[in-house]
Amino acid sequence: MSWQSAVILGMVQGLTELLPVSSSGHLVLAETLLGLRLTDLSFEIAVHVATAAAVCFYLRAELVSMLRALVPWGAASSSEQGVRDRGRTLLIAVVVGTLPAVVVGLVAYDAVERVFHSVGLTVAALPLTGVFLLSTKLARDRRLGVSPVLALVVGLAQAVAIIPGISRSGMTVGAALLLGMKKDDAVKFSFLLSLPAILGGAVLKLAKDAGESAAAASSAGAVDLASPTPAAASHLSTTALLVGSAVAFVFALIAARTLLGVVRRGKLEYFGYYCILAGVAFLVFT
Repeated sequence: MSWQSAVILGMVQGLTELLPVSSSGHLVLAETLLGLRLTDLSFEIAVHVATAAAVCFYLRAELVSMLRALVPWGAASSSEQGVRDRGRTLLIAVVVGTLPAVVVGLVAYDAVERVFHSVGLTVAALPLTGVFLLSTKLARDRRLGVSPVLALVVGLAQAVAIIPGISRSGMTVGAALLLGMKKDDAVKFSFLLSLPAILGGAVLKLAKDAGESAAAASSAGAVDLASPTPAAASHLSTTALLVGSAVAFVFALIAARTLLGVVRRGKLEYFGYYCILAGVAFLVFT
């Protein structure tokens, strides 16, 4: 992979992981347009981890409050207790909201991996994401905060996004808004839910890659150090990994600020129009 391709794919991952336009769908489409087929998971894992790092930086205040709730240090003032209570609520909500995706991921991971690079499925699913985003025009801000019950419903919406072309961000933010959650809380809770989803997916892919490499070595009868393993088959350079990761980090921060601003203005449906047009355009193009 050239560094130019790494820049493009890093930019696509950083933007689309947080924007409600389906990162998996756009990565599939970008690989198709660039003529790439990434058999080495190291690049995909690297840009996902970089995106998660950007989310941690963007939500550092929320993460600190969750840490304080988890490990309370000494007596707390009334303001400090408020921070801990907020952090405890977020922590419980993230755990509850992550459970549906964990269950679906464990049950359907292999099936999803088999269809991940299916351009046809991606093209068909993108307009569905768009229609769901258009439905957020009906949302009424009831100023609800994050709670375990709302988190479970949002988590169920996130589980649907395991299908390529269905946006995880779009499903979670859209569901939170339709439930009446505060706009800022809807976006930030979606970002918090993305952390276990991104990092968990990276761990599963890393384990799968290691397992396949070990199986290939075992079937060969011995490990030939002079021969490339499946993990090295796509000739990814360290430069491509570093460049792609850095670009993904920067553009994830841009995406986070952009999405929060769009939701505050009540214009999430704009991304719905984009998803529908993108799906139709790629169908015509192919």
